[in-house]
Amino acid sequence: MSFDFDLNIYNYNTQELQTFLGLRENYNLNDIKDKHDSIYNAISKSSDYDNEKKTQVYDFLNSAKNKLIRDLSKDNSGFVEDYEQLLIPTDENKVTNQTSVVFAGNNFTLNKETTSFNNSINKNDYLNPVETYPTNVARSLLNNLKRKTITQTLILHSVYREDHANTTSSDFSIILPQTFKNVLSLRLSSIHLPELIYNITNVNTTNVFYLQETNILSIPVIDSSFIEIVVPEGSYSSIEFSNVLKVAINTTMNIFDTSKNRYDVSINTYNQQITISNKYNNFNMYFLKDPLFGSYNPNDKHKYVHDKITQAIHKKIGWTMGYRSTSYIGKKTYTTEGMFNSNASEYLYFILNDFNNSQSQNIIGMFNQSMISNNILAVIPLSKNNTTNIYTEKCSDIIEKKRDYFGPVKIQKFKVQLLNQHGDLINLHNMDFSFSIDLEMGYDW
Repeated sequence: MSFDFDLNIYNYNTQELQTFLGLRENYNLNDIKDKHDSIYNAISKSSDYDNEKKTQVYDFLNSAKNKLIRDLSKDNSGFVEDYEQLLIPTDENKVTNQTSVVFAGNNFTLNKETTSFNNSINKNDYLNPVETYPTNVARSLLNNLKRKTITQTLILHSVYREDHANTTSSDFSIILPQTFKNVLSLRLSSIHLPELIYNITNVNTTNVFYLQETNILSIPVIDSSFIEIVVPEGSYSSIEFSNVLKVAINTTMNIFDTSKNRYDVSINTYNQQITISNKYNNFNMYFLKDPLFGSYNPNDKHKYVHDKITQAIHKKIGWTMGYRSTSYIGKKTYTTEGMFNSNASEYLYFILNDFNNSQSQNIIGMFNQSMISNNILAVIPLSKNNTTNIYTEKCSDIIEKKRDYFGPVKIQKFKVQLLNQHGDLINLHNMDFSFSIDLEMGYDW
């Protein structure tokens, strides 16, 4: 065989190198190595060429072999589905991945496991024990490991939302600066909420109730009859709330009666029950505006504003205090049946709309006549203290938090909402929050 030819590997394409080595169609790695070794041995035994020429030909042969292996790996997408392609037939009997048992008296002795592998193609390739569990890692001819999926973490902040001036941090959309393709799943990996969530709020007048002061004959002693009591917004402990409530009641009722500070509000620090009492008169207490009576209109003391019951009792301030009825009639003192609840909400619904329908709804919030099911990614339990940061590093205490898709999807936009346990948007009082989302994506698809 004459080797007086162009030894520049870059002047040859794959087809020409296949012809040079004498490879047939559908060749594999062993075929490449066999042809390479055959020519290599012929050159080494030849006396027609000096050592310098032989070295040049050896380099060309090695380059040709490596190029063909790379091209073959591209055709196989980098995966080695058939491990036999890496084996040389003459060495198959040397590959062991098992143990032998020897009888020794009353016991069986297990010999040490031996593992060997023909690493003439790639010294980093070894035959590992057979995997009997699912894995996202495959062998690659070019890389020691080839992963089927990769994970990227997105750090998001509500301050960067669209139309910041006309939206709130508990209900907003955010457009990502790039499109993420081949997304297989996403999960909420962390969330950092603001320092304050009010347990007494003026949203839908949930900080309002009504008093009607009467004498022992249940005759109203104040012409206005039903007086609206408004408690300032805030996040209160039980003691703080009892003090604020006492001031709110007496400040309002003193307008209509000169008997100063006749109402008292106390909290039992052992059982957290609240007691509201009047020193002189009986009084009625209402936590819903009933169609049978109206709230006091300061412009007309003899005209009442009639309202239908539009909210459930469990959303009103009486429920937060511990009162379980909508009205209390004809006594000087009323003690709550339940305890004062300092939690603004027991948990939050984290709603994430990614504008893809290729998913199932795994979390459903149930109410008596309705439910929340669309796009709930996680349910976040709230701590007892509403005045501290709520931060979950790994979200280990969050319910669910992962969304699997039925097929690869594209993601470029999110709509985020934070709802309380009743399904209402929470008020973060112009404060922003951050969270992180892990995207699991197909690799090299």
